[in-house]
Amino acid sequence: MNNQDIIILNILEEVKSTRKCYGKIHSPHEGYAVLLEEVRELERAVFATFKTRKRMYNEALQVAAMAIRFIMDCCPEGREED
Repeated sequence: MNNQDIIILNILEEVKSTRKCYGKIHSPHEGYAVLLEEVRELERAVFATFKTRKRMYNEALQVAAMAIRFIMDCCPEGREED
């Protein structure tokens, strides 16, 4: 298994775990707020005085997972044209 496969599996595990703990995202506004909070946590990790690659990795993983959850819960019909 290569690094890309491991990252994707980690993201999917995070999606499953957060969905189990917090349930479904109920609206696009809620989804945006959750995603924005994760991006802000990634920002803090990136600009921290004592940053670590592990912390940045974990925060980026959460951003990716929340983006996937946003798509799953707020746009389940996919790329349909309006």
